[in-house]
Amino acid sequence: MVRNFGGILGNGFAQAFSVMLYCEQRPQISGAALLEALRRRCGRVEPLDSADDSHLLAYEYLDHAVEFDDQTLPVSSLTTILDSIRDSQRVIDALNQTWDWPEAREALSHCHAMVGIHDVMAYGLDYKERLALFHNIVLSVLDLVPCLAIDWLSSQQIVSPQAYVESKQPDNAPGYVLLYPALNVRFFNIKERVKGEKLMDTLGLNAFGLPDLQCHYVGLEPGEVALMLYNAAYYIYDQGDVVEDGQTIQGVGPQDKWICRHDKALAAPEREVLDIDPGLPYTDGIRVAFGIENLSSDIEYWRKCRHRLSYTG
Repeated sequence: MVRNFGGILGNGFAQAFSVMLYCEQRPQISGAALLEALRRRCGRVEPLDSADDSHLLAYEYLDHAVEFDDQTLPVSSLTTILDSIRDSQRVIDALNQTWDWPEAREALSHCHAMVGIHDVMAYGLDYKERLALFHNIVLSVLDLVPCLAIDWLSSQQIVSPQAYVESKQPDNAPGYVLLYPALNVRFFNIKERVKGEKLMDTLGLNAFGLPDLQCHYVGLEPGEVALMLYNAAYYIYDQGDVVEDGQTIQGVGPQDKWICRHDKALAAPEREVLDIDPGLPYTDGIRVAFGIENLSSDIEYWRKCRHRLSYTG
């Protein structure tokens, strides 16, 4: 697999994990205070620029090293501060797939600055170690930055800072502690086709080099499909890409056996997915190609279908 620098690649793999903290006003971040916060959560941490007058918020993590060109190097992080919110269309797309925080749009309307958090050279780590470290980096920045919303880029969702911090408590299910909000389940109506035709997929697993999941169907209850996708995603995250083409997983009912195969994603971004086929009658007349113009998100309907799910991951 070719891994070039530059964020999320065409195959979905994240060269850099990135989140944006949206703030009411530009925050002032002390490099010394951030270093102290990082050391509390991340072990041995050193600044990349140790000059007393340095404003570079970049740090290396000596307990998390990777091999590059016969060298062992610690991974790093970079925190940046911007005076405005960039890439407004991407934010709109994320809002359209943010199902569990109805107040997200209102929170963003008060934001006029952003803080970017990025890992650097961390793609050589085991993906579970990498995500755990990145969560600790984000939590350390949140100790110092009063933000109103968090934009988790690789999963296309805006999350509440309070919900994010609460999700990292040890009494939550282990899968939820790690994967929220790095995993999202998205919902699309498919227009001008079969009545009731829908597409649901996950977004976030491909950032780890794993296949996301998708299910294209009619006649199923979206909340039940969401729970199936979450549980299957946690299994893939825990075990790796172990489901082979033609194998089955449990569907929404205890007797359901739905066939899986690796395929291209039906909804952007372009990436590999594990397509989960619920079979007849739930695929009657719909297993033919459609264009991106047929897809539309309906976040209000999606929220009506969804309540806080009890994940088994």
